[in-house]
Amino acid sequence: MITEPLPAGAQAETSSPKETPAQRDARMKWWREARFGMFVHWGLYSGLAGTWEGKAVGTSGGMEWIENYVKADTDTYAKAAIPLFKPKPMALNRIARPLLS
Repeated sequence: MITEPLPAGAQAETSSPKETPAQRDARMKWWREARFGMFVHWGLYSGLAGTWEGKAVGTSGGMEWIENYVKADTDTYAKAAIPLFKPKPMALNRIARPLLS
């Protein structure tokens, strides 16, 4: 998903405009009971670090779509990205542990 920043001074909507605090509390009850969940992933795009052929593709977010952004065919993308993708064993534990504290 690609998102754009909100205009200066704008605020994200956090609830329905007609929702009362009690309605919101009832709606969010499942979230509090289930606790917070997180899905962390990375793939071939992570090795490219937001660049393609030495040029920056973007400055934030959405880099999992880099193949599409640069209109690369799958073989060309794979040849560029595979050598750069070097996940290390247990890296996810090191990345996620501070988030779980």
